[in-house]
Amino acid sequence: MPDLRFFGIDSKIDLDQVAALTSTRLLTPERKGSGFIEACAPLSFVGDGRGKAAFFSDRRYLDSLKATTAEFVFVAEAFADAVPSTSVALIGPAPQAAWSRLAARLHPPRLHEGGQAVHPSAKLEDGVSLGVGVVIGQGAESAPERASKPMPSSGQAAALAAIAALARIRQSIAPLSVTGSCWRPECALASRALA
Repeated sequence: MPDLRFFGIDSKIDLDQVAALTSTRLLTPERKGSGFIEACAPLSFVGDGRGKAAFFSDRRYLDSLKATTAEFVFVAEAFADAVPSTSVALIGPAPQAAWSRLAARLHPPRLHEGGQAVHPSAKLEDGVSLGVGVVIGQGAESAPERASKPMPSSGQAAALAAIAALARIRQSIAPLSVTGSCWRPECALASRALA
């Protein structure tokens, strides 16, 4: 379900319009369920699935497909038989892309309201400056405790990630000794991390 702070909710869409929008077809044309879709939901959705659409595109989630309560499921033809009898299968070559097109239509992003760069409901700390073209939307809050902490550069972040990975490797295998001489920087980094 969308976060209503960032996405709106449009009205329901007729199933024939959904098929045209998503380039899909009904597995059984005479079986249309309620005949409209009003929300997108995850495949694992539990509850009243009436008017909700999910997608299946990865066989690892076959159990979730068989147990879904979503009324409509976008699915490739090869897995149409696994769709529960309580759901309507919408067949297409790219179920996730079809579901995404529907989600974009049903839940459009909220746009900045008004001509001001900062929405009246935004809470910003003193001294915040905005760059050109920046817009602060409704409900936004600044976090001074985060702003004061320096973020590592991408090079520093990569080095920290490599050291952390080496530390995990060291913990998972028997002690390893680095022997011989190596002039490459990665050997020096490895020997320091494993020491």
